[in-house]
Amino acid sequence: MAAVIMTDKMENMRSWFQTIIDGLMVKERLAMAVNFAKERPVAATLIGVAVATSFLPAVAFVSFVVAMLIIGVVALLVVEGTAILMGGGLLLFALFGSMIATVVVGVSILTGLIAGRFTWRITAPLRAKMAERLGMCKGSANVMNSPGTPKEKGQFETDDILDFTSNARKVETD
Repeated sequence: MAAVIMTDKMENMRSWFQTIIDGLMVKERLAMAVNFAKERPVAATLIGVAVATSFLPAVAFVSFVVAMLIIGVVALLVVEGTAILMGGGLLLFALFGSMIATVVVGVSILTGLIAGRFTWRITAPLRAKMAERLGMCKGSANVMNSPGTPKEKGQFETDDILDFTSNARKVETD
């Protein structure tokens, strides 16, 4: 009986250690997420939008319930008919206000995500050129002898849009 209890305790401790080890593998998970975002940028953006906006219905519901409670208490404290009608009007105003606030928060989050994605793609040629000039690309000390800069996904499209041709692009097309 004692051996069974000891085995259970050791199993629990092993699972506890395994949980800690899994939790500490943040670097590997982060690398996987970055690779996924590089390979499938549209899917990664959509997942980010879904995660970022998933709390908005809860915000609308909580703000509506709080407004309803406050207006309900005020309407109960004032026992006149006009106060109750005004309380109902305020309740509808609070409902629409909470819905509008939720829409504003959601639109601002989506705008930030889309603008961030767009500016990241627009600045791709500039980042590669800056890395080349700083000599960080492949550890080259001499900037003039630096090999071609690595291209990011979507960089050729933005290069064509911005009419930007770098030395690395000339080397690849020759």
